[in-house]
Amino acid sequence: MQPTGKLIIIGGAVDKGSFSEQNLNQPNTINFFEEGILHRILEESAPKNPRIEVLTTASLIPKEVGREYIKAFNLLGSNNVGVMNIESREMANSKEICDRLTDADVLVMTGGDQLRLTSILGGTNFHEILIDKYQNTPFLLAGTSAGAAA
Repeated sequence: MQPTGKLIIIGGAVDKGSFSEQNLNQPNTINFFEEGILHRILEESAPKNPRIEVLTTASLIPKEVGREYIKAFNLLGSNNVGVMNIESREMANSKEICDRLTDADVLVMTGGDQLRLTSILGGTNFHEILIDKYQNTPFLLAGTSAGAAA
């Protein structure tokens, strides 16, 4: 069976752009916000204003990583973005987290430790919903580095 959803696998060390740069349109600088992978995620998502959840479970600095993804998506005009840092299997089975995944059009899994992703999420309600959404709906699942591997 071919899945209905889309999968975007991104290599490690994704560059979401530098927020300290004054001019992102310098000739030797790739404007990541206009031409990069996060823009592609928005283009590929089924609705034009998708509900995006960024899963930072793999990261050792989840709050910082989550803030950077929110900034990057906001600069692309996407303001319907949330961050999920699932720290335990109990959280991955919680109704609140599962409802957020159910409502999402896009899930972006960040880099970090892929073992954290698999050991915390594998076999949970979150995992089951994720597989079902990818197989049966126009859901977009993207992952970078550890998120891509998992």
